[in-house]
Amino acid sequence: MATTNTLAYESAVWIDVNADYGVRAGAELLLDNAAINGSLRNLLRCQIGSRRMLREYGTYLPYYLQEPLTQITADSILSSLVQSIARWEPRVSVDLASSSVVADTRLPGYKVELYYSILRTDTPGFFQFTVKRL
Repeated sequence: MATTNTLAYESAVWIDVNADYGVRAGAELLLDNAAINGSLRNLLRCQIGSRRMLREYGTYLPYYLQEPLTQITADSILSSLVQSIARWEPRVSVDLASSSVVADTRLPGYKVELYYSILRTDTPGFFQFTVKRL
C-alpha cells in the first residue's frame, strides 16, 4: 500500500535534497517548486570561483556588495543574477518585468525579488531574499 509521501514522490517532476536539512525544520527531500527554490537558493549563495570542481558556478553577488549602495548597482545585480540563473538553472525563465533588486539604505543592502516561470510545467514561481553589506 502506497503512503501519501510515496505518492507525492512518484508524481513529482523534480526531487532534490534539502540543503538546510538539519539546520532548519523541514522535509529531507524537496519536491517540484520547492526543489527549484532550493536549487536557486544554492546557486545564489555561491560565489563564482568558490567551488573547487566547478569554478564558474555561482553569482557575482558578493562583489557587488562592495559597490556603492545605489539603484544602478541594484540593476547590475539583477542582470548578473538573471545571467547566472539562465546558465545554471535551465528549468526556469526569469520574468524581468516583475523581478526587482532594490537598494535599501536601512539594511544597508538590497532586497531581491525574482519571479520566474517553470518551463516544463508553465508554473509561476517566486523567490525573495535580502542581502546586507558587511
